[in-house]
Amino acid sequence: MGKQNPALKPMADPRSPLWNSVRSADPTERTTPKGTLLEAVQDKNIRHGNLKNMPTFPEKSSLDEVHSALEAYHEPDLYILRVSGGKLDLKTCYVNLAIVEAPSHREVEKQELQEQAAVFHRITSFERVKNANTQSLIPLEQLFDRRKLRDGKELIPRRILVQGRAGIGKSTLCKKLVHGYQSGWWKDLFDAVLWLPLRQLRGFKSNTLEDLFREKVFIAQSRVQRQASLAEALVLCAERGKALFILDGLDEIVSDTGSDENKSFRLFLKSLLGQQYVVITSRPSGVDS
Repeated sequence: MGKQNPALKPMADPRSPLWNSVRSADPTERTTPKGTLLEAVQDKNIRHGNLKNMPTFPEKSSLDEVHSALEAYHEPDLYILRVSGGKLDLKTCYVNLAIVEAPSHREVEKQELQEQAAVFHRITSFERVKNANTQSLIPLEQLFDRRKLRDGKELIPRRILVQGRAGIGKSTLCKKLVHGYQSGWWKDLFDAVLWLPLRQLRGFKSNTLEDLFREKVFIAQSRVQRQASLAEALVLCAERGKALFILDGLDEIVSDTGSDENKSFRLFLKSLLGQQYVVITSRPSGVDS
């Protein structure tokens, strides 16, 4: 075995900051740390004009870049459309939540929906939350505050189901949560917040978070490498438990999971609902399914 050339240092560990590439449109510019084996290979190719054999390096996205990309993804929908056609700023909107103390409310609501189907009548502008603790109204910014359970234990809510009939304000709540995070809520708890209307998953054939983020969330990014690097960074946030998933409209997608041919999608949806921090909205029919 020959002696190692002392002029060449070992290849950088892919987990090291040295691996992060310097993004450049000019292939002759350095994209590797000075003094590494990768630099030597690159310099040799540059000298001989052999740009086809230039090594490629993974592009990395910072949290700030992920935040900017998510804001661009959310921005077109972060408003409320008035009946007149005008847009209402989310700063002027509010949504009230209460903790439902008993599951019997679901049966009451199912009966009300059946009555509405039989005889059309105007739906009230608020939903009566029966069997709710009226002392437990929750300011949205306190949604993830530590809470005491009935058995005396304390925990931070991780999975929150928001159930209500059509038009009650579930999607408005989702928008308000995203807007609140962008305004400073929960910055110590989450590195990223993603609102995903679940109806967008119809026809989605893959079964990985990375593909979901690349194809549905960051698809507007101009470069494929950019989409991939942002998706990878958001996956890392989720794996560390630092991402909040706001999954809107479970009832709109649950019917697509019934057949055997949709088993792969059903398993993917289950894994999505099982993320460490999720807010799920649904009509009662989606919850019962």
